Amino acid sequence: MGLLSRDAMLERVMPTIERVDFGDGDFIFVRQMFASERDSLEKLVIVQNEEGEYKQALDHYRAKLVVHVACDEEGNNLFETDDWQQLSEAMTARRMEQIVNVAQRLNKITDEDIEALAKNSEAGVREDSDSGLH
Repeated sequence: MGLLSRDAMLERVMPTIERVDFGDGDFIFVRQMFASERDSLEKLVIVQNEEGEYKQALDHYRAKLVVHVACDEEGNNLFETDDWQQLSEAMTARRMEQIVNVAQRLNKITDEDIEALAKNSEAGVREDSDSGLH
């Protein structure tokens, strides 16, 4: 392995996909996000209010994450981005947490990332700033 070329960096990589079993015979797959999906997730959890201030919107964070990572065996998304509220109201907390645990591990989202996101948004995040989720 060595320095990657421009072409190698621009070549679409197959994300890691992992099966999540719920213990009752039901399962789904969870995958790594692409960078654009990570950005989309971050936009869902940092919102601008009417005064132009950026605030955290960590309510339904788990469902917002799940709609970005739940997939079929080939990595195709199961949900549309705006399905998060319906999903949040339909899925049990236990099942959601099982998916979130795998999603955070696969996508290197730590508790510290989420805390930093909340801290940054409480202080007011500028539009051009890094949200704290890496």
